[in-house]
Amino acid sequence: MRRGTKMSKLFPYFLFNPVSLTRKIVDALVEGWLVLEAYGDYWHNYPDGLEYDDVRSKQIECLGFQLLPFWEHRLNNDPNGCADRITYMMDCT
Repeated sequence: MRRGTKMSKLFPYFLFNPVSLTRKIVDALVEGWLVLEAYGDYWHNYPDGLEYDDVRSKQIECLGFQLLPFWEHRLNNDPNGCADRITYMMDCT
């Protein structure tokens, strides 16, 4: 990421559905438009976890955010590659 980049951790966002107003939290919000999510290899690989992530991704994107998810093993094994992806996304805007 570029020096001076504004980033918020655990940014709350609100989703409206016919039943209730649901409050969700994302892992990080960069520059007010790029959502970073870290998917744990254990919990997110369950079928329910994959379905939940898919629904959540669509909700985040429908709110106008750009989503950039990272798997735990990739963050652990290639942190520089993950940082490069974030930098690339920010440079594309």
